[in-house]
Amino acid sequence: MKRELVEAAVGQDFIAQAPVVIVVCSNTDRVMKRYGDRGVKFYSIVDGAFASMLILLTVVNEGLGACFVGAFKDDEVAKILKLPKYVKPIGIIPIGHPNEPAEKMEGISLQEITHYEAYGKKTDLN
Repeated sequence: MKRELVEAAVGQDFIAQAPVVIVVCSNTDRVMKRYGDRGVKFYSIVDGAFASMLILLTVVNEGLGACFVGAFKDDEVAKILKLPKYVKPIGIIPIGHPNEPAEKMEGISLQEITHYEAYGKKTDLN
């Protein structure tokens, strides 16, 4: 099954190498009943993204490695996992022991990403 997921994820071979692979999915039927089309097209994706982030943070907290794979063919993943039409894959999370320590990425300063009252209006956050 992992090999099939690699093919659906445009050849990202590290998925097959991971001892554990989680595919985060969203049940769009539940959100449709409560929130309509916005629930299906927006809330269900946000919920899946939040669930994915919690999984990633937990994995790192346990001393393991993981990443979020968002590049995949939705219909192929759904077919592989035999998902009903109302359950949509949001992301693939391969989990394992990293081969090397992660490098800390250069961050963006708070001043660069903060806007005051309107987009583009800057303020001093000191």
